[in-house]
Amino acid sequence: MAGTGLVASLLAACTQVQPGPTAGEGGGGKPVKMLSTSYGNVIPWTTQGYAAQKYWARQFGVELTQLDPGGDPAKQLSQLEAALAQKWDVAIINGIIQGNLAAPARKLVDAGTAVISYLNDVALPDDPVPGLLSTVQADHYQLAFDMTTKLCNGLAGKGKLIETQGIAGSSNVVDRHRGFSDAVKAFPGVEVVASDYGNFVTDKAQSLWESYMIKYPVIDGAFLHNEDMTFGALNALTAAGRAGKTLLAGVDGSMRGCQAVLSGQIFGTVRHAASQVYGWPVILGALHARGMVPEGIPEKVVVSCPVVDKSNADSVIFLQSENVNLV
Repeated sequence: MAGTGLVASLLAACTQVQPGPTAGEGGGGKPVKMLSTSYGNVIPWTTQGYAAQKYWARQFGVELTQLDPGGDPAKQLSQLEAALAQKWDVAIINGIIQGNLAAPARKLVDAGTAVISYLNDVALPDDPVPGLLSTVQADHYQLAFDMTTKLCNGLAGKGKLIETQGIAGSSNVVDRHRGFSDAVKAFPGVEVVASDYGNFVTDKAQSLWESYMIKYPVIDGAFLHNEDMTFGALNALTAAGRAGKTLLAGVDGSMRGCQAVLSGQIFGTVRHAASQVYGWPVILGALHARGMVPEGIPEKVVVSCPVVDKSNADSVIFLQSENVNLV
């Protein structure tokens, strides 16, 4: 286990949220001490999720510590290992790479910490982490299948298609790729000409798409695993004078993404609600720690992910606006 000095240095890149005036209510006693780790603020969608965690921590009297590894799996592992030196009531864990945090997750469970996995599977299928309280995540296969199907129908079932994936090794990326691939099978007139990793960030995706502008004179459509990469593709298309010639479909349904759908810059997106994917584990962990869910929490809690187009983008924008934050 890490020494005190190392603990201090590795936990330096974290945010602590002190409980608000509701601390101690609905179960009484001291605040729930909770640890959270995910990609970090390098991804704007995660920033929205971290904000939701802070909000619900204040509502439920949770003393929340958020680790920020800056999208670095090695740093995330080091931070979590360092955090083992402290005692936690609840730990909510989204591993950047599936299986990378399995060992410290097991140690947390063994220490009596209630561990909730969210977004990605914390363990590999053949090496599970026994004793997890729950897993909170979307059906990533289905959201990709639904969005890709809508995209291919928008192309009238024919054309050249590109997929831009997230981070290699993440379970959500694996499942989204499967959903994309299976959806395309129903459209024999659609040809997938490229499928590369953009790491969920705009710059990486834009660089990929700048190379596509040279290699592919025609790109009819694209499914990108998040909206940050979708905007990277849009930047490259715009710079090449090809904006509007490619139907772009993303995932996240952020306010910016929904506005781009309404303006016609993006064909469609999927609302993968950061407020729910990140916020629900805080709520569930607090309820469990305070003994407020006597019947127990389901082994898996699934977040619904509707496809967003011009017909419903306004409502998705409103529901994630300040002081609403419902979806």
